[in-house]
Parts: sequence; structure tokens; C-alpha cells
Amino acid sequence: MSLSGADHQEPGDDVLAQAAEWFVLLQEKPPSEHILIAWRHWLQQSEAHRQAWARVEIIDQQFRELPQEPAQLALSAAGRQRRQFVKGLMVLMTAPLLWSAGHRLSLPLQKWRADYRTSIGEVRKMVLADGSQLWLNTNSALNVTFSDEERRLTLLAGEVYLETAVDTQSPPRPLRVASSIGTIEPLGTCFSVRNMENRVGVQVTSGQVSVMPLQAPPHRLETGEATTFTMRKVAPVEPAQTSRTAWQHGMLVADNQRLDDFLDELSRHRRGVLSHDPAIADLRLVGAYPLRDTDRILSILESTLPIRVIRRTHLWVSVEAR
Repeated sequence: MSLSGADHQEPGDDVLAQAAEWFVLLQEKPPSEHILIAWRHWLQQSEAHRQAWARVEIIDQQFRELPQEPAQLALSAAGRQRRQFVKGLMVLMTAPLLWSAGHRLSLPLQKWRADYRTSIGEVRKMVLADGSQLWLNTNSALNVTFSDEERRLTLLAGEVYLETAVDTQSPPRPLRVASSIGTIEPLGTCFSVRNMENRVGVQVTSGQVSVMPLQAPPHRLETGEATTFTMRKVAPVEPAQTSRTAWQHGMLVADNQRLDDFLDELSRHRRGVLSHDPAIADLRLVGAYPLRDTDRILSILESTLPIRVIRRTHLWVSVEAR
């Protein structure tokens, strides 16, 4: 692989972080086939990606060539050397990015180390120590920290639906759901929180929720209300839609929904790439679809709408106008 010439692209901090995270994922023995396919797809996307991966390989080789002191040898029996390499790689590859984010780990590695996480297509139900019940949607990650002062859930990625329980500790500890741009504090509530790009969505099924952006006044949501917020602003309140939390029951529900929005939602529950032609975006869809078989959902759409589903591979599917 040539690292010079007209096609040379110096990888930025975000690409270097991605390369380091791919290295972590590829440490499975052996890596799963879908991870290998996704990594190869990422590698082929740009020269900057290939440049970043070349740096990973160079750092890996440098770590392998480091002489080990006796104390280091004693600690390596349980894989300590590999874990140290991963930590060192993340520091070397992502130091500028970590500094700008307040020394936090980059998101994919945070997800990898989360207390609770789901894979793509998985929905998981849990009961917390205080009796609260929660459901994690596809490809989500959550940390749980209970202290004497509060019950804190940190949503790192994806979506969570929560049915809160009354805290039996005296005095009762507030329960808070934290994200990178703000905090949601429920008051005897059933509600959902979803991390999206640069914003967070909140929908209240029952009770009340206080939405508290980092740099804006708090806003209270009542039963049947929903909103999104950024770090500096809370969007106008809208009616909650029960279809948005049907995933909790393993369903994807469309109520006169645009096809492009439906496919974007479906893609969250599938591995690989699901793309679509802008020409079909405005088609409307009504129905309830079991998420246990996303390929069957695509087949149903193909039989009922003027579209065709092109399966280049199992992990690379596109939807086009017929």
C-alpha cells in the first residue's frame, strides 16, 4: 500500500479514533464474520482510512517489539500485555480527540466497556437494584451508577425505555438519565430516551419528566408529550407516538410513515448497510412488522410497494424504485 502520491489524505483525529476502535473490535478470537466485512468496508471507503489503519499496524508492531521487564512478564499471564496495548493504542491514536472531549473515551470503546449493551437487532429487558425496569433498544449502551445521593443511568448510545420504581432508601434518591448534552429526571414515570446525532429525544408515556440541557433552562414534559433537545435548546413539544416505542415489544410500527424514515429505523435493527433511492422517500407506509426477521420485512415491502430490494450481499442491501 503506497502512503504517498496525489491520493494521500492525512487522517484526522476522528478517523484515527475509528481505526483504534476497529483494532479493539478485531481482538475477538476469531473476529466474527460481520465484523470482518464491516471493517473491510470501512477500510475501502477512503485513503484516509487506510492511512489510519497503517498507523495502527505500525503502533502494534512497536508494542510487540518492546522488551519486557520481569515484572511485566509476570503480569502478562492473563492477557495484561494485550490490554495494555489497547489502552496505549487508544491514547496514542486519539489523544487530541480525547482532550477535546474532556478526556472521555471515544464512543465505540465506551459502548464496548458499558455496564449494559445490546448488539444490532437485540432488545434487552433488565430490572435494576431499585426495582426499576428498563428495556435497551438495538445497538445501545448504558452505564448504571447507584450512590447514596442519586440513581444515575448514563445513556452512551441508542435508546432506553424506563419504568421507574419508588426508591426505598430514606431520603429517596432522585433518578437521572444522563447524556452527553443534558440530563432527564423523571418523577414516577414511564418514558423513553434516545440518543441521536447532536440531540436527544424524550417521550413520556405516563408521569412527568424534567428535561435539563447543559446550557438551557429545564423544561417539564407531561404524560403523552415528546420533544428533542440539544445542549442549548429544547424543541417545541409534540404529541407522543406509541409507535415509537413498539420496539420494546419486538415490533416496528408505521402509521402513515414516510418510507425513507421507516427504512432508516429498520436499518438500526440490521447489520451492514441498508441504503435507499431518494426517489422512493415519499412513499407512505402503514403496518406493524415483527423485528425478529428484518429480511422478511423487506420482502413484504417489495410485494406491497412499487419498489425492489437489491441484495448485493447479506450485509449490503439497497431499496430502489421498481
